[in-house]
Amino acid sequence: MTNHHIFPQAIDEVTTMRRTRFAAISLTTAAVLIASTGVASAETGGLAAPAPDDWQRYVLTPQTRDVAADRVISADSRGGEITNPPGVLAPDGQTVKITKTGAAADPRLIVDFGREISGYLSVDFAGPAPTTLFAFSETLGYLGDWGDTFGTTSWIANGDAFKPQRERRFESPHEQAPAGAGTWHDPELRGGFRYLMIRLAPEAPAGSSVSVDAVRVRYTAAPGINLADRDAMLPGWFLSSDDALNKIWYGGAHTIVNGTIDPKQGIENGTETIGVGERVIVDGAKRDRLVWNGDLAITGRIAYVSTDDRQAMRDSLRSIARTQRGDGYLSACSPNGLGAPVCQGFLEYHLWWLRGLQEYYLYTGDTAFVAEMWPTFTKAMAFLETRLTAQGFDGSEAQDSAPKLLAGHTQGQTFTTTSPFTAAGGRFPTYNTTDADMTLSLYRGQPGAGQLVASKRFEDVVDNAWLMIDLPEVATPGTYYLEQSDPSGTIAWWTNSSDAYPQGTPWPMAGRSPATAPCGSRRSATTGPGCSTSTTRAGTGSTATPARRPRSTPCTSRCCATRRRSPNCRTTTLGPPTGGS
Repeated sequence: MTNHHIFPQAIDEVTTMRRTRFAAISLTTAAVLIASTGVASAETGGLAAPAPDDWQRYVLTPQTRDVAADRVISADSRGGEITNPPGVLAPDGQTVKITKTGAAADPRLIVDFGREISGYLSVDFAGPAPTTLFAFSETLGYLGDWGDTFGTTSWIANGDAFKPQRERRFESPHEQAPAGAGTWHDPELRGGFRYLMIRLAPEAPAGSSVSVDAVRVRYTAAPGINLADRDAMLPGWFLSSDDALNKIWYGGAHTIVNGTIDPKQGIENGTETIGVGERVIVDGAKRDRLVWNGDLAITGRIAYVSTDDRQAMRDSLRSIARTQRGDGYLSACSPNGLGAPVCQGFLEYHLWWLRGLQEYYLYTGDTAFVAEMWPTFTKAMAFLETRLTAQGFDGSEAQDSAPKLLAGHTQGQTFTTTSPFTAAGGRFPTYNTTDADMTLSLYRGQPGAGQLVASKRFEDVVDNAWLMIDLPEVATPGTYYLEQSDPSGTIAWWTNSSDAYPQGTPWPMAGRSPATAPCGSRRSATTGPGCSTSTTRAGTGSTATPARRPRSTPCTSRCCATRRRSPNCRTTTLGPPTGGS
């Protein structure tokens, strides 16, 4: 890989566009990390132009896995006592003692690790003590009583917004009540922090104290990489005569290194496996600590020209490839924690994985890996063909209603086609649950009087999954009814509340004899195919798969002909059907 030195006389003569592009990309990624370096900025007096080989002083990544606190930021007694604050910085027997002299006292010691790091905290206690709290933060501004309270996914994934902060899975401080002298190794990882606050728990009795000899962190980012070998870690290193630009660039490079993790240490506290292989690149060292295809599209480009960590890129792409559903859809992110319910509805992130594999080949020329991923790639492309409409790809935003199916009820959609087809299906939300089951059946003819063509039971349905019935033989043109029935758990059917099907009828939730109430529902007395769109309309998000190579001729109903974004009619057939899909 080519290294680049940019000095005043050559500042406009950068010979490689690749490095220029990286500098632009890094700007937004790293701007917040500029203060993490100890190198003086040009705005505060500046430095002389660096020597051509003086780039290593800008590197923020620690050179060892055992990272000690760099300095004490503050020792705020708050009615208590803190003696010998610097004693926390080294395991030399010179301890810091934090004493709660009164019931209302709340002494706090804050230390700075000098840069954004992630890993497992270790604390050398000098003796027994009551519960001691260790609160983390990326910035001093967000270091509250319990730590960094800004931007974690625990609010969504675990319902933590309804819990006291100390009880939240990811935002709470880590706690330990040492029984005696010795080293405590925190069992939970902390991803992405710079500052650590040490204080006694509020319930600690007056007069109690804790003595700490040292705190340090076992740095876990970039597993398998020799951090001391700077040339190997950053083969695409960068250097210019502009001190601020150098700091921005290396802040961006550190962002990539810090976000390269062991796939067995995913999510905020490092407790879930989010992928396969040796290391993956996640969306952030702090959160979500998941592989997201859209994020990888940006961070991958930075990695190719800085760390050149091809192993991490391969493992990241492999990890998402393992999530591919039977219909070809690729999860938008690692299917863990927040990712389990959310990542099944991002069509654009499905596309980003395809682009990620393409760019991997463009930067590396690695045909062996592309060959390994090729079956996944072709199946993912085939999935996109099923999502084509006359206006291009459909999206999910047009499906604005999802009536839930109650036990003992059915709901469905009739459609008429002039072309043969081999499969039919729809899109079904489970509202973040994982134990929903249902039966999908296709009948030839009208509801309640049709002939069963095929039926399939789907269990443990993934939220927002497209489910298809593969027919035992090619279905001939005609009128059909697709029905959802026999639910277990919470499950619904995506539809659109404003689209009508001129020659197709939505059948809202009804009892087991739907023929007695065409297009009726518990919320509307309207009957017939022209029923009000304000009723609980079910099943209009259905689709049929053509029997032979299709041309892009979707159904001619109003929803497809005039509503560009509608996902409810997305059939590609040999000839246009005359009703809803």
